[in-house]
Amino acid sequence: DALPISDNSALIKAFEELMMYEGKANKWASVAYNKVVKILVAHPSKISSSADLAGQAGVGKASSEKIDEFLTTGTIKKLEEHREEYGELPDSLVSAASKTTGKKPKASPPSAAVLKKIKEAKNSFEEMSTDNLKTLLKTNRQTTTGSKGELAQRCGEGLILGAIPACPLCYAGRPRFDIKTGIYKCPGYMDDADFKPCFYEATDLKRDPWNSV
Repeated sequence: DALPISDNSALIKAFEELMMYEGKANKWASVAYNKVVKILVAHPSKISSSADLAGQAGVGKASSEKIDEFLTTGTIKKLEEHREEYGELPDSLVSAASKTTGKKPKASPPSAAVLKKIKEAKNSFEEMSTDNLKTLLKTNRQTTTGSKGELAQRCGEGLILGAIPACPLCYAGRPRFDIKTGIYKCPGYMDDADFKPCFYEATDLKRDPWNSV
């Protein structure tokens, strides 16, 4: 369930954005910001300075300085640097984060019966040549890199589950599927010479029909 929204929503949103930007480049910074977000959400009153959070485990010196910077200037230099480098995060993503405080989707792997079908399909695809596997994946607009075993696995998953569509958040990247957790994550995409990160993560992505021709 979503955590309660306090009247520190602007400050919370700023740290949620920092958390999501850092999620692609600095895992531990992202984890630290996530802790701060939860502390900010749980705080019972309006925060006027970082001193209001003195003694709170999880709010270190760097985070305290960013809190004071935001409360004084209305923004955070590090956040503006991320926005300039990667572009603004989609409103839909920020709004979703504001409701869930950065919670990750729970694992929802395929059932044993579905996994068996995928394995059988993979074994069948492994009889095809690497070039034919790549052609099949390309026809379905799927990733064509990797070993022959990885290509056959991707085709097996596609045949049973469907083709993975373009990311519903950034509309440019192609989410990757973790069969062990059932979670889809978008790695981002290249916009000319610039890499654009994406933070889409879900278990309920609707797949497209698989083209076997």
